[in-house]
Amino acid sequence: MTVSAFPIYSFEFSRAAQVRVEYIDEGGKRQTLEAKGDLSELLQHEIDHLDGILAVQRAISPRAFSTRAEWMNLERR
Repeated sequence: MTVSAFPIYSFEFSRAAQVRVEYIDEGGKRQTLEAKGDLSELLQHEIDHLDGILAVQRAISPRAFSTRAEWMNLERR
């Protein structure tokens, strides 16, 4: 489970723990990259951008949203 924090809102969303990305490099050669952890999350985020998907569209449910102030209050408890 990942939490994204925009300036005003926060929300929870889910991402795969690891990914395999196939791409064509600058020389035209097909490549494969396997990633875990932070790099996996970053790649999924950037691929979503390329596909026109906003992070908020990945929220786990409508109840997963809160204001940043609400989120900070929960974290302090």
